[in-house]
Amino acid sequence: MKKKVLVFFSSVVFCLVLAAHEFWIQPQRFRYKAGQAVKLKFHVGENFNGENWSGNRSTVQQIHLYFNGYDDDIRNLLSENTSGDSLTVQFFDEGTVTVTCLTENKHIELDAPEFLEYLKEDSLTETIAYREEHGESDSIGRELYQRNVKSIIQVGTKLDSGYNRETGLPVDIIPLSHPYLIKKTQRLSAKVLFEGKPLINQTIKLWSKTNGHTEMKSLITDENGIVEMDVKPIGQWMLSTVKMIRLENDSTANWQSYWGSLTWGYF
Repeated sequence: MKKKVLVFFSSVVFCLVLAAHEFWIQPQRFRYKAGQAVKLKFHVGENFNGENWSGNRSTVQQIHLYFNGYDDDIRNLLSENTSGDSLTVQFFDEGTVTVTCLTENKHIELDAPEFLEYLKEDSLTETIAYREEHGESDSIGRELYQRNVKSIIQVGTKLDSGYNRETGLPVDIIPLSHPYLIKKTQRLSAKVLFEGKPLINQTIKLWSKTNGHTEMKSLITDENGIVEMDVKPIGQWMLSTVKMIRLENDSTANWQSYWGSLTWGYF
């Protein structure tokens, strides 16, 4: 990024919590002045409360910064051996920043009741129906899962199109208008893609957290993969979803899931 951005590794902790669901990028703040240090954490947890995810460079495929037309993969700044708690970047120009993280696959096995409970909680009705139709309801759930997450950060007052570019994440949640233009309670739409195509009739969770209080609403994408929601310009927000597909020729798992999220906020 020439000299527009300074990035340095202050050590990243990634702590895997097996039972936790949502995974998201957690900036220390969402609004910054040019030149201020932007501290990013990677959280995994439930009810929009999380712990740091554990791992190292080998557990991450890419971490991208999209800013003022630039696209940098900063994965190589992660240590192979050292753990820490954050990744810190600095942006010396104003603009809207998108940060993405794509992890490597992990493997999990759950007994049938646990797997069913998980599928119900995340509205994975197609997977439930498939297992019922194929006599697998009492079988162990063997799954590969991958996290693909995004956060939108504002540096200074210059609002640009950095918020709505397609990033190539398997599950890509893209606002259709700038979230930092919201001045009062307003309607915000987002397009949800899976492998570049609209994700239709998909359950999306809308999370909001203000002063430690969390609320969640379930939304459904329309025939164009779009969801609409009311957003207030206070606190922190997240959209999250899980897409699961059947694996036919994998010796280790029957299912592949993709856990997607988008965070933004007004502090």
